[in-house]
Amino acid sequence: MEQRLTEGAEATPPRGQMALGVAAVTLVALNLRTAVVSVSPLYGYMRQSFPVSHTAQGIMGTLPALCFALFGIFGPGIGRRLGLSWGIVLALLMIAAGEVLRAAISPSILVFGLISMLALGGIGLGNVLLPPAIKQLFPHHVGPLTSLYLVLIAVSAAIPPMTAIPLAHLVGWRITVGLWALLGVAGILPWAIIARSGPVPSAQPNAHTSAIQAWRWPTTWALTVLFAVGALAMYALIAWLPRLLTDSAGVTAATAGTMLAIYNFIGFPHSLLVPIYLDRSKYPMPVVILATACLCIGVLGLGFIPRWSWLWIIPAGLGAMFIPIGLTLINLRSRTKEGTTALSSFVQSAGYLISAAGPLLFGWLNQHTGSWRASCLFLAACGLAAGAAGVIAIRPVYIEDSV
Repeated sequence: MEQRLTEGAEATPPRGQMALGVAAVTLVALNLRTAVVSVSPLYGYMRQSFPVSHTAQGIMGTLPALCFALFGIFGPGIGRRLGLSWGIVLALLMIAAGEVLRAAISPSILVFGLISMLALGGIGLGNVLLPPAIKQLFPHHVGPLTSLYLVLIAVSAAIPPMTAIPLAHLVGWRITVGLWALLGVAGILPWAIIARSGPVPSAQPNAHTSAIQAWRWPTTWALTVLFAVGALAMYALIAWLPRLLTDSAGVTAATAGTMLAIYNFIGFPHSLLVPIYLDRSKYPMPVVILATACLCIGVLGLGFIPRWSWLWIIPAGLGAMFIPIGLTLINLRSRTKEGTTALSSFVQSAGYLISAAGPLLFGWLNQHTGSWRASCLFLAACGLAAGAAGVIAIRPVYIEDSV
């Protein structure tokens, strides 16, 4: 099937195959944030089972980005040896197993964090393998399919924190955390069907495209800064926004969880529109300017005028559009799936590694200043850096031309 869906425009895949491909993209995208965002609203419940210190919470906020960076490095090799589809099956198995095990057997936050690395590592592989898989399955519909998977990632980031507190009241935090493994199991079937329908992947990459060294290309670094800032801000706020709101705005824990869900839901419009706009427009600069302005306004508002936090959540959420900008440009700055894989692996691995500092620095600045203002100033400065990098990243050049 992988081979059939990547033939030229003259060979349009049957509707059944297209539907299977869309279902496969949908299900894997829904798994790419649930293991991350399902935890932060539940620390109060987890403390009834074992201690969770301020430092441990900061480390847990940093762990996703570190795992995404580490496991993302192995994405290209796994994609070549297993094929993109079997690689995604492996990622989904890791996600489901990690979510079940950390909920079922963790006696401490240390063990919970260590087991979480299995699920987060699966997400790291999925992050890297899904963009080239979309390019391979839907070469003539990259923009719309990128929009679809980014919108669904926003869904997977928004629903768990919104439902976490009510579910924990009913069934406890362990079942609330482990329940999301069902999504991972559901996603395995369509990808296994696609993998079994296609040819056995060759372990030998194309001689030309295997020479691509993404780190040597200046535009790669601009893309990395763009993506890193979006991820850094997002994971810092996912880890600390509930605490910031309860400390500064005086809201309840349940309200803070709802506001975190709203922050993630705001990703819907830009996840849907940004990839399509970038794919079709000759003037991408307005999107970069909008992302920079929104991130700076949102985080500065949360830090300096927290009583209006319901208002500032909106631009703060729109500031996360640096992530879809970066992910879309990975496809738009490459001509082949090998080029996309090389860019996707480097940009996401390096970007997540950089972003791992976000939750720690955000929490550290608050702890050492006694205020969230320094933390929010830090995110605003990062937003300005991403805006500068965007000027370079939007130039219409291709990584294959650098080989």
